[in-house]
Amino acid sequence: MENNNREQLINRIDKIKLAYPNSPIPIYIEAFIKKDANQAKVLYAKIVRQFTDSPYAEQSLMKLAQYRFMVESYVSARQLLEKLIDKFPKSKLIPEAKYLAAICLIATNNSKKAEKELKKLIKKYPKTKFNSLSQNELNILSDRTKQDKNVQRMIEPQQQTSQQSHLFQESKVYTVQIGAFGSKSNAEKQKEFYIREGIPTKIQTKTIGGKLLHLVWVEDFETIAQARNFGKMLKDRYGTSFRVVRK
Repeated sequence: MENNNREQLINRIDKIKLAYPNSPIPIYIEAFIKKDANQAKVLYAKIVRQFTDSPYAEQSLMKLAQYRFMVESYVSARQLLEKLIDKFPKSKLIPEAKYLAAICLIATNNSKKAEKELKKLIKKYPKTKFNSLSQNELNILSDRTKQDKNVQRMIEPQQQTSQQSHLFQESKVYTVQIGAFGSKSNAEKQKEFYIREGIPTKIQTKTIGGKLLHLVWVEDFETIAQARNFGKMLKDRYGTSFRVVRK
């Protein structure tokens, strides 16, 4: 596995199964050599479920979290990472788990909490590669904050020329985010679906964790409660996951 030599593992898997019955080892190797990520995911989940205290459960949790991260399911990815951190606090995977967990926060627009976690990671793990990666993310967050302030200063004179329009726009500062996609085409598909349903929908692009994301937003609201109620309606009607964000 260290050499990523799938052919050797494929040739040996039957012998490994005989040598290690009732063990997570052959299950983990079988998952490792699968080309179908969904099939591998089932096997990793089996290890987590049946061999909860095994080092292979620790590795499997990371694999599952990475899979959820890659398909942009950041909330579930973070939940798996938190489970790994809680159950295996001395694992060598902890720095990576904490880094990815913080990136999940950035991807779901919780930059303040992500910033705190990244600073803690830098302090606790100064000699890992995740120290420099975390510092880079903090620099990106800092630059974005400065850019937002500069943009605000630029638009303030325009806002002052139309006080009524300004008050109207400022009153509706919340929206409901129903998707965050690396692929613009996937974001467009979701947008088109909700537009066909008669729901105002737009795409907002942001760079999060060094990655360009296309955020799908629906409607604008004056209060968090209004936005949350609308999100719940979408979830009940369409099964859509959502989060309320400030624009």
